[in-house]
Amino acid sequence: MTSARRHLRPGLLAAVLAGLLAACDTLFPSPQGPCPTVSIVGDAARLTQYREGPGRDLTDVRYRAEISNVQFSCRYRRDGGLTAALAIDIVATRGPAAEDGSGNFPFFVAIADSRQNILAKEVFNSAIEFAPRQRRAGVREEIDQELPLAGEDSGANYEVLVGFQLTAEQLEQNRR
Repeated sequence: MTSARRHLRPGLLAAVLAGLLAACDTLFPSPQGPCPTVSIVGDAARLTQYREGPGRDLTDVRYRAEISNVQFSCRYRRDGGLTAALAIDIVATRGPAAEDGSGNFPFFVAIADSRQNILAKEVFNSAIEFAPRQRRAGVREEIDQELPLAGEDSGANYEVLVGFQLTAEQLEQNRR
């Protein structure tokens, strides 16, 4: 499995989450507090890509991929911020219609509040290379992000959501 290190663009998450962290030292006398929960979105945990055209049977499959694991840790900073680190494992299988040795798999990382409102979302692209005759391959995507919190907020009031960025057709297929 290869590893790719990515950083969320500070502008996107900082703008959306601005004002979410300030009183960390008052809430947590030590620089540690609860982390947000992390979830793989069930309907978006798998992705099937087909060759161009109307066919949708097994012989038309280019790639199948799944998010197999997400590891997560967080650390409160003395300046009132929360640094979160994600390691997302994506495993792909090459299908009979794959014509090249690499697949591209778009995935997202989103932040939701306690009412499941999406506060920020960013889409990434994971490229997985296959050696000749290799059927399965994987990659670990490592993403660091900074979460500001405000007032008496803590990481426990948020959820990090991970999944593939699917088309309407792919989402419908996963739901069936």
